[in-house]
Amino acid sequence: MVFGLSHFFDAKKNIKRKLINSPRVNIGDFKDGQVAKIIGEIIPIEDPIISPLSGRACVEFQVNVSERVGRSSSKVLIDDRLTTPYVIHAEGYFVKIDEPEIRAQIEEDFFEDSGFLNNPSPKVRAYLQLFDVDPTNLIGMNKELHFQEGILAPGELVSVYGRGEWVEAEALGLPNEMGKVLRIHAADEQVYLSNDKNTF
Repeated sequence: MVFGLSHFFDAKKNIKRKLINSPRVNIGDFKDGQVAKIIGEIIPIEDPIISPLSGRACVEFQVNVSERVGRSSSKVLIDDRLTTPYVIHAEGYFVKIDEPEIRAQIEEDFFEDSGFLNNPSPKVRAYLQLFDVDPTNLIGMNKELHFQEGILAPGELVSVYGRGEWVEAEALGLPNEMGKVLRIHAADEQVYLSNDKNTF
């Protein structure tokens, strides 16, 4: 997928703004049908996945690869995201996001560049091949590429916004020991999530 880098960052800003401006509710006070924001800790349900660039264990990663075009503009070549099942825990309660598509703003904290006299690492080359992206141009020179990766790590705090309702854990395929679980799904909009501390 190729589009302007400004579009990518505008989407991130919109998610962050939505979460900052949304009311926070303690999970135990969440009412059925209420639309609000909760904050809790990520608990994996299955084995964590490994992020492709930094090799860290996580429940979700986002990778963005952009190419510099001209002096002051860039285009996004890869916008990649992968997740594995997890719940959110806080105040003795569990929360499960039950929505196939959520709007997530994950803080990027791993960066790498390639370009003139700066070859991409073997791990990065292998990752680019998955998307048929050539790190060199037509004359064999390195393209000016920028790589950034963000993850949701086990034990990390996140903020989540959506519509909630209390259901039995087994109804969501979770262990019965979790008891009543707050199911978060889309309201009139989408479900929003971020690990940016400014959204807490």
